Amino acid sequence: MMDGFRVESPEVLYTKGDVAILTLEDAELLKSKASGNERKRMRVCTHASHLDPLHEMLICLGRGSYIQPHRHVGKSESFHMVEGLLSVVLFTHDGKVSQVITLGGYASGYPFYYRLSSSLFHTVVIHSETAVFHEVTNGPFKPGQTEYPSWAPHPDDLQNAGKFLQQLIGSACPSPLIP
Repeated sequence: MMDGFRVESPEVLYTKGDVAILTLEDAELLKSKASGNERKRMRVCTHASHLDPLHEMLICLGRGSYIQPHRHVGKSESFHMVEGLLSVVLFTHDGKVSQVITLGGYASGYPFYYRLSSSLFHTVVIHSETAVFHEVTNGPFKPGQTEYPSWAPHPDDLQNAGKFLQQLIGSACPSPLIP
């Protein structure tokens, strides 16, 4: 099943060739790979490289995956849910939760699409066992264009990252009923 992909890292695959086609089996592969790695995440990029002007990815995040709050300077992003349930959490510059947007697949009854067109700090909280979504953002990817706030723990700070995530789940993101 990995024949159709180029392995970039333990969490990142790239499709091969000029035509990218992803199947249910590919989504299942992402879910399997995400559940088998420490950070509970996996993505397949359908753009050719980090230098492309448009980045499209199918991403799988497992429950408990910590995405450090961040913002993208001069970029926008959108999510189109494939399956599962997650909340996008938006923050003020000083770390207060300003908005929570719960997204789910079509049949969930929740919105299935979101777009962020400004440079706001944000993260995601996964409510289902896994969440699979299509993300689109403008490239190229330059790590210096992503800003991380001082009020959010670094992902390597496992104890504080876990506490921060639990606070989000407990206060800003009460887990919705999962159909």
